[in-house]
Parts: sequence; C-alpha cells; structure tokens
Amino acid sequence: QDAGTTRCAVGDLLQGWPTHPRPNWWKRLVEIRMTGAMQVTHIPTWLWGVFLCVLSNCLTALGLVTQKMVHLQNEKSGKKWANYFRQPWWIAGMSCFLVGQAANIPAMAFAPQTMLSCLGGLALVFNSVYAHLLLGETVKWKEVLVMCTMVVGTVLVVSVTPVSNEKKVYANQIFHSILKPSFLITAGGVVVALICLRVLSKFRPHPMKIIFLGLTCAATGSYSMTFFKCGAEVVSSTTRWWLNAELYALAVVALGIVVIQISSMNQGLRHGDVVIVVPIFFALGLLFSLIQAQLAFGELNDLRGIHHIVMFVTGVLMVIGSTFALLMLHREEEDFETPVDPEQVPLLHRNYNSEPTLKRDHWSVTALSPLGLPGGSVDNIHELSLISVTGPMGVA
Repeated sequence: QDAGTTRCAVGDLLQGWPTHPRPNWWKRLVEIRMTGAMQVTHIPTWLWGVFLCVLSNCLTALGLVTQKMVHLQNEKSGKKWANYFRQPWWIAGMSCFLVGQAANIPAMAFAPQTMLSCLGGLALVFNSVYAHLLLGETVKWKEVLVMCTMVVGTVLVVSVTPVSNEKKVYANQIFHSILKPSFLITAGGVVVALICLRVLSKFRPHPMKIIFLGLTCAATGSYSMTFFKCGAEVVSSTTRWWLNAELYALAVVALGIVVIQISSMNQGLRHGDVVIVVPIFFALGLLFSLIQAQLAFGELNDLRGIHHIVMFVTGVLMVIGSTFALLMLHREEEDFETPVDPEQVPLLHRNYNSEPTLKRDHWSVTALSPLGLPGGSVDNIHELSLISVTGPMGVA
C-alpha cells in the first residue's frame, strides 16, 4: 500500500510538472536560443558566396606572394637554381593558391556572377597587405586611400545587386542559360570580332595587337567564369550530377578557354606596359563578365530605381578606377628613382648579380605563372601577376 501510494504521488507530481510556471530567466534563455538558431539557419546563400570569393582572393594572393618570397630568398642566398618546389614555404604558398582557387567554385554556385566579378579587384588589396607583411614593402597613405575606395565600390555593387530566389533543380534548366539565342549570338559575334582584330593586327601590329589581346583576355575570362558558374550550379543543385555528360564537356571547354586567357595575358604583358595592360585587361574583363551575367542569367533584370542604378554604376567605376590608380601609384614610385645608365659604369665595376627589386608594378605572369612555375628568366622571377582560373580575374 505504501508503494502504491508513493507511485500515485510521483505520478501526480510528474503529471502536474508542466503546469508549474517557469521562471522568467528560463523563458528568456529559450527565446535567445531559438532566435540565434533561426538567425544562423537564415543566413542568405549569396552571403556565403561573397565570403568564399573574398576568402579565395585572400588565399590566392597569399599563396603567390609566399611563392615570390621563396624565390627572392633563394636569389639573395645565391640559390637561383634551387629546387624551390621542394621547399616548405613554396609548398605552403602553392597549397594556399590551390585552396583559394577551389573556394571560387562553390562561391559561384551561391552568389550572382555580378557580385563576384567586382570582388576580383580585392586581390590588389590583399596583395598590398601581404607585400607589406611578408616582403617589407612600404604602403603609403595614397595607396591606403585607393584601396579603401576599391572596398567601398565593391560594397556598393554587392549591396544593390539583385538576388534571385529561383531554384533550378534540373540540369537542363541550368544548361539552358548558356544555350539562349542571345547568349549564343553574342558569343558568335565576339568570335568574329576577335578574328577580324587578329587579321588587322597582322597589318598594324602596334595598336591593334594590344587591343586584340586585351579583348581576347577579357572575353575568355568572362566566358570561363560563366561556364564555371554554370557547372557549379549543376553540382550544387542537382542529384547525380556526375551522370551529366554535358557537365564534362562544359569543363573541357572552360579549361580550354582558361588556357587562351592565360596565353593572351602573357602576350599582352610582353608587348605592352604593365601599368596600362593589366588595368585594361581587368576593366574589360569586368565589363564582359557583367554582360555575360545578364545574357546568361538575367541577373540585372530586377535592378530598378534610379538610386540603385546610380549606386551600381558608381561602384563598378570605383573598382575599375581604383585598379588604374593603384598601379599608377606604383609606377610613380619607380619614376622617383634615378637609375644609373649601365653604359656609364666601368666594365669592371658593373654588378651583374644585383639583388632583385621588390617593386610590384613589374610583376607579370611571364615570370611566375598561376601555377607557380617560372616561365621567364630567373632575373625576372620577382615579376608576378595574379589570374584566377576558376573565378573572377584579379590582379596583384
């Protein structure tokens, strides 16, 4: 009887437990936890894409500057022909570069191409920071001002770019983006125009060759980005994406276009002044990428309102103008130096093994390719330019 009475008492207690009023601090704690969980789960997808793209630029610039640091250290120590690819710091730099390139692919599946195109200019900002921290280069207040302007322009573009909530679940829906008549006709027109410029460059090589190479690099960069974005959306949005033969064909075409892009950039830097060539390549690439984003995905269809349009155009111009301004500042630093004519130095006093300069305004992909392999002479190994092969083109 005592056991039965105890069980009834416990049952009554458990049955009445939910009716007991909870303290206010408990209710507040539950509300905070639920609100925090809802905020975490409702982070916009495009914000993840922006984060990954910024991370990609950060790691890519860090990787290439680290590789440059290894080459400079080898030259200073007299190990010009050392097996740099076995050195820990070069391996670390190469790993950063590859991780940065890999981060571009999911970024393009999460965020509009219009946003990501303008984020490529942030490579200049990261490059200046790393050059100061790792190479001891001085960053002047004018450069800081220009970099802040570039960041503000990027924020303007990101803040007003429309984000579509449409979810494509079939691969043919995504592939249809690059099979639209407007997209294909524009692509055919670009190819015809490049062929005509190529023919004209044979007769007037000086002005036409740079124009041809600039447009080729810009067009191939924008099309490769569009194709990579298309493939990234197929992988992230569809099931059994590995069964789509179109995806593999698209990857082959995109990689082939990347090869043309890198080749045209190399030739452009070989035939023109880097202070003019690199900003033009970046500016044209950005404009081409915006056009491709509109033709393929219609990303700017919802950009309405005069103030939104003004903010968008202002942001794009700020990014492009900052690229020109930053490289011109680097050139002004070099112009302040008065190099000595080597012909005026006695033969026995000439220095044939001078240490390389740490100037950033003469970096080119002919000296250090995006894969970190030297493509030029060892004397020019300090020259470097940054091209993203999976996402928006950046310059460093």
